Amino acid sequence: MSQKPMVLLLFVLISSLTLKAQTAQENLDAGKDLYQKKLFEDALESLDAAVKQDSTLHAAYFYRGLTKGNLGSFDKSIPDFQKAAKIAPERDDYWLYLGMAYDLGKKDKVNALISFNKALEVNPKSKDAYFRRGLLNYSMMEDANACADFTKAIEYGNEQAKAFKAKYCN
Repeated sequence: MSQKPMVLLLFVLISSLTLKAQTAQENLDAGKDLYQKKLFEDALESLDAAVKQDSTLHAAYFYRGLTKGNLGSFDKSIPDFQKAAKIAPERDDYWLYLGMAYDLGKKDKVNALISFNKALEVNPKSKDAYFRRGLLNYSMMEDANACADFTKAIEYGNEQAKAFKAKYCN
């Protein structure tokens, strides 16, 4: 090999070593920041990169699910929320959003109810899980259960539940 190609090869190798590749955490942080700025397409790119780099990064799956939901793809967010909940089952918010995705995306009330119940199993004081389960129960004409859930949601501080309880419960 002549000296000119060898110098070029050495330059390329050194350049590639000095380029800083983003870590999975950095991609997650960038995705969260873009999500907060409502730049959902850009956020999705960063979050895709994060889960490709680290398949155990539950927050990346969660934010990717949120991002897909904000892009109107509730049904496509379900696998991300499932993965997040599988990795970190102690996170009630992952179960809550999984339930919401089932309800809004697939209109799958059975799995939505299972997910809301799981959120409440993890955190028995989840005001939002009670509220969402109340809405689901009301949509299934389970008025007594809906009213009980709205009451619990109010007890734990969910302000939205007050209007629903006043309108739909005696």
